[in-house]
Amino acid sequence: MKKGAFAFVVLAAALASPVLATDYTISWTCVLGGSLSSGGSTFLTGLVNFGADNVLDNDANFTFPDAMIGDGTGIDAGTLTIFCDLAVGGPYLFTGLTVDLIGQLKAGTKALNPQIAWTEKVFDTTSGSVQVVNDSGTDFSQPTTRSYSFGAAKKLHIEETFNLSGVTYKDNQGQTQIDQDALAALTLVEKSISVVVPEPNAIAGLVAVAGVLAAYRLRRK
Repeated sequence: MKKGAFAFVVLAAALASPVLATDYTISWTCVLGGSLSSGGSTFLTGLVNFGADNVLDNDANFTFPDAMIGDGTGIDAGTLTIFCDLAVGGPYLFTGLTVDLIGQLKAGTKALNPQIAWTEKVFDTTSGSVQVVNDSGTDFSQPTTRSYSFGAAKKLHIEETFNLSGVTYKDNQGQTQIDQDALAALTLVEKSISVVVPEPNAIAGLVAVAGVLAAYRLRRK
């Protein structure tokens, strides 16, 4: 009976043992580019605790104090790019990405449609390079949030491009002028990457228990 009790304890321990959030590491390597990236900076906010869904988030914030056109800047258009390579350690896997954008669009007296166009591409580079997200648009509210989910990956390559435009107009001579009252600005891009803890431990525990029970039965014969 003691051996049977031992098998039960092994099963309980295997099913109940938590995987600690501190058991993993995420590496971010990011490059900022584009004509409006001057003064841009990156800040990693670290870990958020596991929720009930056994998922945690790791954030990176990108601030751009000079990413604006129109409004007295003398700049009629510009771009921003953020390219990042991510890798996660241990048994953990990337499963999703949320992007939050904060900025401002203001119509001028003659340039009525300033805009921020964006593209989002995510590649699973665990083995090779498989595109798992390909999104784009010009819809920009205050703020804008986009969420993506994809198959579990150990390594990711993320490419974001932002094009700011729409602050110019044609004067009576047909010349392009900047409307000093129009504005397009992007000040903050926040990426939140979801990391899931796979559940092989319980399966491994069941296999171990099955082995213990089989050995016990053989000894009983």
